[in-house]
Amino acid sequence: MFDTSKLKDSFFNMKHPILAMLAIGLIIKISMMTLAYTFDTNYWAIVTRNIQMGEGLYGLRGYYYTPVWGYILGFVSMFDSFFFNIGELGIRVMDFIGFENGNYMDFSANVTSVGFMMSYKVILLLFDVALAYMMYWLVDDVTKNKRKAQVAFLLTFLCPTIFAAYTVLGMPDIVSATMVLLSIVLLRKNHSMSAGACFAIAVLNKFFPAFIFFPIVGYAFSKGADRKESMMNVAKAFSGALIMTLVIMFPHIMDGNILSAFSFITDRATVSSESEILDYLISYSAVIVGAVSMVVSLILGIRLIKQPQDGDPINRFMWYSLISLAVVFIYPPNPQYVVSLFPFLVYCIMVMPKGLMGSWGLISVGGFMQSVSALTSLFLPLAVFTDLISVDSVIAATKALCGSLPLTYMEIFAMAGNVIQYIGILLILYYIYRHRSLIQEGPVVTDDSA
Repeated sequence: MFDTSKLKDSFFNMKHPILAMLAIGLIIKISMMTLAYTFDTNYWAIVTRNIQMGEGLYGLRGYYYTPVWGYILGFVSMFDSFFFNIGELGIRVMDFIGFENGNYMDFSANVTSVGFMMSYKVILLLFDVALAYMMYWLVDDVTKNKRKAQVAFLLTFLCPTIFAAYTVLGMPDIVSATMVLLSIVLLRKNHSMSAGACFAIAVLNKFFPAFIFFPIVGYAFSKGADRKESMMNVAKAFSGALIMTLVIMFPHIMDGNILSAFSFITDRATVSSESEILDYLISYSAVIVGAVSMVVSLILGIRLIKQPQDGDPINRFMWYSLISLAVVFIYPPNPQYVVSLFPFLVYCIMVMPKGLMGSWGLISVGGFMQSVSALTSLFLPLAVFTDLISVDSVIAATKALCGSLPLTYMEIFAMAGNVIQYIGILLILYYIYRHRSLIQEGPVVTDDSA
């Protein structure tokens, strides 16, 4: 039998294992940046065109998020105009129009250029590198164990769901995950105001970090040596969050577009009177699960404040945050949404008793499968804008995978990924149930972690 333990030991005993992981990850991710799920990436091209025409983020239809990601796209557009000339952002491929009306998977015949995709995906790659490094630093700082820190870097930087979410789907959830972890690092270093500002950026980019709002308030409070200092920490964090929120939202408050900035949330929290009963139940089940998660978050935040602390309660806070996010993902999430879960999952793998690695593996594989479920169509930008592959071969292969079965091969692949990912989330909830005593006692760093 092949002894994998010796291979693992030899890898982590290398002189620079982090550099080796970084090199491997960069090769994989830069290669995958040329792929695209055209339906999603087309929207970023629309937003960029609107910005270039002076319409801002909400002057024309096409941008449905809060401004953070729009500002990043605007910066990328400005940078490109000064230093590069990527040319056209995309073109409409007439031979692909027949795929636009699929019943399950949304396709777009508007294919964004490889140059445009690379321009903003490189920015997301930088956030990915920063996230992995901060995971390494935090685990090393808490456990004083370089091996655990290296494993944390590996599980973060080479996580298939994390990098597929931005290299293939082009989604900016990595920005929220990185800014949340930065806010935690800053709180650990007693920089409460800066931490609050970073947390505001995370929430205003994608809303999911809001579900750890109460635990992070509890963590800020517990960092104080006495009640006065604790209240001051929370006040500073709130001040930083408020100032950053005003800075981000001020232009849109002045333009009267503040409601448009939150349409991504409101559109998903409301149901029209013409909706079918199934749509009604699905929409309101998401709202109910979110409300339950907020209640769980509130209870855990209060517990974090009330429980006596022996030093920095970082382990308890990360454990409570994992619980809060696992509860909200009872409602099956899209693969990019679970990116916000991974920093807490990886950290708890490093400090909790064994049992969470299986969840990491299942969520990583399942999320990756969903992200690449468009399969051959992902190569359309390469076919259109390079000579590496022909457009006809991509369209022929996509037609074969969208055959006349009750479910297409792409649908089956995506659904299988969804099931695998959801099993991973359920296993986290089962782990929480098995170790529910640690909600009261608090986790401790153990030798059998990971």
